[in-house]
Amino acid sequence: MTYDMNFLLFFLIFLVIFVTAIIIIFKQLRQKRQAQGVFKGIVEAFNPGGAENITKEKWTQKMSAAIAIGGTPYTIAYTPRAKRNNQIIPAHFDLSLKCAINVEFTIREEGALDRLGKNIGIAVEIQTGDTSFDNAFYIESEDRIFMSTFLGEPARREAIRALMRIGFAEINLDGEEMTASWDDFQPGDNFNTGPIEEAAGQLTTLCEDIPEISIDTLRSSVSASSRNAPPSKIRYGILYGLPIIFTVFLTIWNMKAGTGETPIDFFPFILYTLRYSLPAIIVYFFIALRVLRAGSTAHLSMVKILFVSIIMFGVSGYQLGMYLNSHQDTGEPKIHTLQIVSRTASSSSSKNSHAPYIQLKPWPPRTETIKIDISQKEYASIIVGRTLAIVTTRPGALGFEWIASYKFDGPFRTASASGLSPTRRLRDGAKNGKLEEVKRLLLEGTKVDAKSRAGFTALHLAAQFGHADVVRLLLSKGANINVQTRKGWSPLLHAVNKQHREAYEALLEAGADTMLKNRNDWTPLQKAARAGDVFAINGLLGKGADINAHTEKRPTAIYYAALKGHTEAVEILLKKGADANLTFSKWTPLGIAVKQGHTEAAALLRKSGAR
Repeated sequence: MTYDMNFLLFFLIFLVIFVTAIIIIFKQLRQKRQAQGVFKGIVEAFNPGGAENITKEKWTQKMSAAIAIGGTPYTIAYTPRAKRNNQIIPAHFDLSLKCAINVEFTIREEGALDRLGKNIGIAVEIQTGDTSFDNAFYIESEDRIFMSTFLGEPARREAIRALMRIGFAEINLDGEEMTASWDDFQPGDNFNTGPIEEAAGQLTTLCEDIPEISIDTLRSSVSASSRNAPPSKIRYGILYGLPIIFTVFLTIWNMKAGTGETPIDFFPFILYTLRYSLPAIIVYFFIALRVLRAGSTAHLSMVKILFVSIIMFGVSGYQLGMYLNSHQDTGEPKIHTLQIVSRTASSSSSKNSHAPYIQLKPWPPRTETIKIDISQKEYASIIVGRTLAIVTTRPGALGFEWIASYKFDGPFRTASASGLSPTRRLRDGAKNGKLEEVKRLLLEGTKVDAKSRAGFTALHLAAQFGHADVVRLLLSKGANINVQTRKGWSPLLHAVNKQHREAYEALLEAGADTMLKNRNDWTPLQKAARAGDVFAINGLLGKGADINAHTEKRPTAIYYAALKGHTEAVEILLKKGADANLTFSKWTPLGIAVKQGHTEAAALLRKSGAR
């Protein structure tokens, strides 16, 4: 009996994975049971029989229970040691006491960042007057007058010192509970309840007489606090959000304009783009500093905001540099005939990557090889050392050379996302209104109706961006006037939508179909009526547009004019014979005009006999 070696190998691998998974699961279950046993032991030590009331959080494995120490109710919580993202998270223990008051604070050991924040004047910490206490601990709170009174009692400062000596690292008041937190909590097998009992006594000391302190203090401190109020949560949110919003906006703008090409000298280019991002980072740093300073947590927030701004503005600077370098490049291309040094099936170690690439012998003065992503078909046909690559490069508007195109022993191919094929240059020229460039490319034989992946032709782009002279030129060269994109947009619909009068008048004069709809059932007349463009309305109706065209998705043109309150458009459509009583979603044009408060449009409709 013989066995397939591949099957045996697969079976062994599967067996190893299965056994490993079982071991990991059992190990985790054992750790979980041990943690539960530890916490049950703590609960039982203070409250016999109380282990039945332990609550658990599913994801964090946090356990909590109510106990009584000296007749006072407390809440204890225990989060066992865990490993997440290859990092060990130590066990955590909380001891909480009800201490209801509308005040929040955190007291912890003072760190190097806290001292730096105070020394440079970003953070302003509440001071108690006890030098040893102020140097040892950091107070986070915006209720300065209350905290000065609260910590003015030596007994409370000593209670905080005692909690820290026991092992607790932080004390919090969240308006309802006073909580002492113990990081890296390790009770051991012979657990001693003494430290927790002592900590409970210190928490009681901290919570004593707080209502008496707060009532008078907080009432008297309202006006004083308002004069030097810390930044609100709204301002914090704005500072965090602005760099992100800016980057998202620039990304969308870049996507709309067309992404740029990565230069050959990638890392020098990254350093170069810092000239775009660094000024924004510096300015934003000083703005944040101005807004945040004087708060007790200002230095911590500054670190977070600075981190976010460096990443976001760095990405923005890189994107801007990419766009400027390739899309604004008007330099003369250079052609290099190069030897292929090597080929690789994938440019990434990821098993899901299917992007082969080649490496080329560089041209002076470079010493490193040049990498180009290629197709699977090209990869199969290349013979290292024998196949030559003809690479076209551009100098870059910022001085960083980039690969525009390449070819092997076959027909010419544009490099991935290069944007410099003749058809792409034709569309870019039409988009930017470069009449002479469009003329030259057409004379060279570039296909006038070549489409992008989204189905855009040069005529679409010329109409969309309002370049009427380019529209007329393309039409004179035989461009398909009624060509539609993948989403059904015609050149006429684009021109009317953007209200480019000269462009849509040129298209109408050339015989554009006025009734072509896109996938969302928009007709040019409906777009014109919605915008209140009376010139387009007259032009479209003069060329045979159906004045009452509508679908289940789209109402009539007069409905849109009434909806937006375009009185002149309503008047023209009525004169041209529009049916003012056709309904959409149970609304007539008159009804929707009244609903939207467009009194003049409603009056015209009533005068015409609309219901």
